[in-house]
Amino acid sequence: HQPPPLPPPEMPPDPAAEDTPAAEPTEEITPEMTPEATGEEMPAAEPTEEAAPTIFDIAASDETFSTLATAVIAADLNETLSGEGPFTVFAPTDEAFEAALEALGISRLQLLADTETLTDILMYHVVSGAVMSGDLSDGMTAETVQGAELTFAIDGDVVTVNDVNISAVDIEASNGVIHVIDMVLLPPADEEPAAEPTEETTPEAAAEPTEEAVVEPTEDVATVDAETTIAAIAASDSNFSVVAATLPIVGFDALLAEPGPFTIFLPADEAMRAALDSMGMSVIDLLSDAETAETILSYHVVAGETLMSGDLTDGMTLETALEGGELTISITDDGVFVNDIAVVTPDVEASNGVIHVIDGVLLPPDMAADGDEEGAAAPMGLPVLLKPANQDGEGDMVTIGADEAVVLGLATGLSGEGIAPLGIDIQRGVELALEDRPTVMIGDAAFDVALDVQDDLCSADGGQAVANRFVSDESIVGVVGPMCSSACRAAAPIFDAAGYTNISPSCTAFDLTLSGYTSFNRAVTSDAFQGVLAAEFIFNELGARSIATVHDGSPYGEGLVVVMTEAFEELGGEIVAADAVSVGDTDFRGLLEDIAQEEPDLIYFGGFGAEAARLAAQRFDVGLEDVTLMGADGIRTSEFLELSASSGEGVYASAPIPASSEALDDFLTRYLETYGEEPPAAFHTNAYDATNIFLDGIEAVGTLTEDGDLAVDRMALAEYVRALAGYEGLTGLLNADGSGETSVSDIGFAIVEEGEFVSVFVGAIVDGEAVISPIEDTE
Repeated sequence: HQPPPLPPPEMPPDPAAEDTPAAEPTEEITPEMTPEATGEEMPAAEPTEEAAPTIFDIAASDETFSTLATAVIAADLNETLSGEGPFTVFAPTDEAFEAALEALGISRLQLLADTETLTDILMYHVVSGAVMSGDLSDGMTAETVQGAELTFAIDGDVVTVNDVNISAVDIEASNGVIHVIDMVLLPPADEEPAAEPTEETTPEAAAEPTEEAVVEPTEDVATVDAETTIAAIAASDSNFSVVAATLPIVGFDALLAEPGPFTIFLPADEAMRAALDSMGMSVIDLLSDAETAETILSYHVVAGETLMSGDLTDGMTLETALEGGELTISITDDGVFVNDIAVVTPDVEASNGVIHVIDGVLLPPDMAADGDEEGAAAPMGLPVLLKPANQDGEGDMVTIGADEAVVLGLATGLSGEGIAPLGIDIQRGVELALEDRPTVMIGDAAFDVALDVQDDLCSADGGQAVANRFVSDESIVGVVGPMCSSACRAAAPIFDAAGYTNISPSCTAFDLTLSGYTSFNRAVTSDAFQGVLAAEFIFNELGARSIATVHDGSPYGEGLVVVMTEAFEELGGEIVAADAVSVGDTDFRGLLEDIAQEEPDLIYFGGFGAEAARLAAQRFDVGLEDVTLMGADGIRTSEFLELSASSGEGVYASAPIPASSEALDDFLTRYLETYGEEPPAAFHTNAYDATNIFLDGIEAVGTLTEDGDLAVDRMALAEYVRALAGYEGLTGLLNADGSGETSVSDIGFAIVEEGEFVSVFVGAIVDGEAVISPIEDTE
């Protein structure tokens, strides 16, 4: 939904001189605008013909407001802004938030983490009632939900609120209206509250906003090239894969992407693995111990300075990001050393600092080997002692009162084109599971089960915000979700640190179970299998020998393409073009024109339905109508069929498929009866299984207290899920492997015919080999 251009605002006449006053926007509008001042009853707003999306729906589905939507979730205001209202929201764009964060000197993560301040700021952008642009008058004031006032001004065609330009107006929602603003409004400080309106207060006498009341974007806002930050360099260079995998665990992926500057002494993989081996640890051990990982990484970072090798002097000491940690520089004829560790590649410049590659791992003194008085260095190959965090076999207890419900969280994507059908399908699978099992039984005691549903936006920011919300609620026993791999990746370290087990029904990125997270599990087949089987299908069944790949930049889309590409090339195929787009892009003609020059047999897309539908349609514009398009479970949705229309005919899509059973038939019949339609996406059965695994786990590890309360040990629940064996689910027989994997189901291949997906082949891994078989009886 793109905001409409700003129309010339209606200039309401002076209400004191008009027989019929303007419509009342809120009860807090100044006295001159109230019914009491005019003696007139305000007319009700005209209803729209069709129910519009809510204010939150609009913000969540428009990439212009991605930061706002994430902030609303973090502040737990999404349900409020999805409620009846009505509300008027002055919505800052992403660019406005970026400028505000820079002016405030804080990061996006810091703002989202400070929910008290965040809530205060967001509520200052909300006014009760639906205030359309035609309801505004020059000098008018309105009280916000936060309590302080906003002041409006009109000068010709320019409308401002607290001197902030309103750039687009009257975006109507079912529960109010949105006006777009190009700066963030900050509530006045407590010591300078807005003047309380009195009967004598007039718009002209209303207090002017202070200079601090808005944050203006400036031309010289400090920015960095996101592709060349320290975090990006570490993530993109295979020599630093161990450190790159560790950064998200402790939040350093975000920190080292900020302007800085930073100086980091970076151990390459060879040094990291040698040091870990000498400690008796594996990479997974390190990734599983966030506290130790953060201590070690912090000791390698000097914040606030870009220290090139020429800036270093013999005997120099550097204060690290680890509290109390110091590094000592020594310079000899043999080179530059930090705590006796050699700098092997100095001065790798980044947009936010510099990297010096070292051949060992630096350890603070209290972690160093016995007898090492310097106590700060772990040269490659030399033994050191690093103790993992204590594991006492017990976790935090969740206690549910005898008259309370067991609460499961559900994190799924419910907003956004191409996303919502997947999330709705997952929510329905969970709902049907709870319809079958509305209680858990602990002995003879029954406890109701409740569901806390949160929209993770199918994004990293959304996943992080929802995870933070869930772990702040001690009543949440476990979480089904998140939905998308980007959200799962961002949520995993948060759930891990808090000991909250999550089971995703749909996060398929192959590397999610390789990062050592002990809380992450999935009830769906990894793309490590789907990608391999897709390559086999493309090469041997469709006969394609040269293909072009496109992905949407998400961990899911990119990871799927990586696996498929490797398998396709091993079969003897050729990738003639490899491109990436972004979620929300709409025009792919230029990219498709470039692909057309390479004359591929097939285009393989890793991503979701909205972008796939546009690719399907726009290939006809550039002469690629005879080139097959194929995707995966992200496009196997009813929305793709609707958006692509006739251009979707002949498109292929793969997806994990459940094993045939009478239980599956009964489930699908009930799904249709309950929701009035066939499942719109592929993960309803996975969500059903994930929910039942949790319910079984709670019954298995839960105990009754003397007071009749239910006590669930979080660690025991995690261990139950990780030890799952012989579980007969709707998707098939599930067996956990200890890493978070539980499912290796078959992969189905379907083609769009007459506006429907028709199953034509099924793939499986048999004795380590990919096997594709036709489905003889298709409907």
